[in-house]
Amino acid sequence: MPDHAFWSMQSASFVLQVTKPNPEWEAWTPPPTVHLGATVVVTSNALLCQWQDELRKFAPSLRVATYFGSRAAKDAVFAKLQHLDVVLTTYATSLFGFVDMYMNFERLIIDESHTTDKGKLGFEAIAARCKFVWGVTATPITSSVDDLGVVAELLGQKKRLKNACSGTRFTHSVVALLRRLMIRHTKSQRIGGAVALALPEADAQTVWLEMKKDERAKYDDIRQAGLQEQGALLFALERRLQQRRYACAGVRAENKIGINPDGSRSFRVTHDGAKAAALLADLEALRREDAAVHAVVFTHHVDCYEHLRKRLKAAGFGIYGFKGGDPVRKRHDTIRKFQASIDAAQPGVAPAADTFAKVFIATIKVGNMGLTLTAATRVYLMEPCLDPSMEVQAAGRIHRLGQTKEVLVKRFCYRNSIDASVIRLHDRMRRGEIAIANACFPKAAVHILLKDLSGD
Repeated sequence: MPDHAFWSMQSASFVLQVTKPNPEWEAWTPPPTVHLGATVVVTSNALLCQWQDELRKFAPSLRVATYFGSRAAKDAVFAKLQHLDVVLTTYATSLFGFVDMYMNFERLIIDESHTTDKGKLGFEAIAARCKFVWGVTATPITSSVDDLGVVAELLGQKKRLKNACSGTRFTHSVVALLRRLMIRHTKSQRIGGAVALALPEADAQTVWLEMKKDERAKYDDIRQAGLQEQGALLFALERRLQQRRYACAGVRAENKIGINPDGSRSFRVTHDGAKAAALLADLEALRREDAAVHAVVFTHHVDCYEHLRKRLKAAGFGIYGFKGGDPVRKRHDTIRKFQASIDAAQPGVAPAADTFAKVFIATIKVGNMGLTLTAATRVYLMEPCLDPSMEVQAAGRIHRLGQTKEVLVKRFCYRNSIDASVIRLHDRMRRGEIAIANACFPKAAVHILLKDLSGD
């Protein structure tokens, strides 16, 4: 018998077998759908512990469980779903398997929803079985309207949002659609006549500095290259201005062989620039007034981050924080250790004997979103941000629910540099003279950035 005939017979036999009536299948009826009153909160791995801590602190009566980690840990949460108020999980965690087909939830909350990436989400399957779907973000939408794409799709509005967009510009149609889909809350909002979130005063200062002589020489060399004045998206503009921005980081980096404290060789040695020196002087003055002062420092540059960690640790400050690429567990631990002495930031409470001055240092793109660092009362920005919303976010790390002291944000800027031009651009944006929408900086904005203004 030919091989193909043999395989045809095998296939026919298989078809006959699988199409035979199955009494067990015919007798099976799907279980009834169960409505669970729980709210499912999905967030990033880095913010999972923050949600745990905040719920424990501000809503201790809620029954909360975290669906994350090992199979055994997730099975334990699944077994008590009907008794829970809140289920915490992460974007990529697949929820409850096929069983979720027979469960409805009260609410799905997508934290930092502007960062979610289509195709890498474990919660999409249950979105249709939630009574309410909330996309939550405190980040001003100045980067791209596409950041709303995943939530708009879950709400059945993705096509309308796409049709309302016109190139890189916001249109009246986009604004009208967003007004229908979004609820905007502000810190000054009043509910029933009372302020919804009463917080202490917050102030911001720009500290103008002169570059050291060698910093100025390095910066002037970079300026000679010149750049074209043309509009650009934010990420492209960051790349074009990278060298000028790095030259204003406040540390001086040299590519030469050095010796690290552990005896190993280093090919990059950093020294204090005028900004690093000003930061250290300011922190030491604060420590003389309050031995348990807590502060947060943000920088765009890893070299600056590493240098400040070493410099401030040598000056006797407790150092905490992280940069991009650091493990999630390290981020959780360092935040909790920094926040552990939050009593030091409470009025009328004597600091514990083991409290000391602490500084939390982070690169701004990973540290300015979602974190709660209310143990601190001061934020330092080593450089101004091209996107002013990032500075608002940085200040929001300490000026948020749980803060009881007045806070101050200090921004270090060099005169006659890209720093001063960024500040001028922010002023023009604040007055409504220049608009940056959907991540696009117009030619007029780039023209200002390349002027290297004097500041003040």
